[in-house]
Amino acid sequence: MKNSKLVLSAAIVVGIMLGAGATSAADLAARPMPYAAPAPVFSWTGCYVGVHGGAGVLLDQGFQTGRGVDADRHGIGGLAGGQIGCNYQVGMLVLGIEGEGFWSGMKVTQDHLAGSMATPWLDPPA
Repeated sequence: MKNSKLVLSAAIVVGIMLGAGATSAADLAARPMPYAAPAPVFSWTGCYVGVHGGAGVLLDQGFQTGRGVDADRHGIGGLAGGQIGCNYQVGMLVLGIEGEGFWSGMKVTQDHLAGSMATPWLDPPA
């Protein structure tokens, strides 16, 4: 009987120690939230370089030649260019400088509205 009282009291002591540890964990202060840096503010300040390219098609019906003759203009060709610049943002104001250049290889032909391929106003006098 003496042994069973000793075992029972040891079990109670061990249970209290383990239970006290679990209950004291609930009393701990809440962990602070991890620091999240704010999102960076967008700014237009900076320099840039760019290129562009493409192709073009021209179809202009009823073009006036200046001599009272209606004509169609048809054309096709390539386009290319580039730009470079710098901007500086002050509050809501953006100041900047830009340089650009381009090339166009568009070739134009003129046709009479009647369908003739001749361009008599461009032909040299005979």
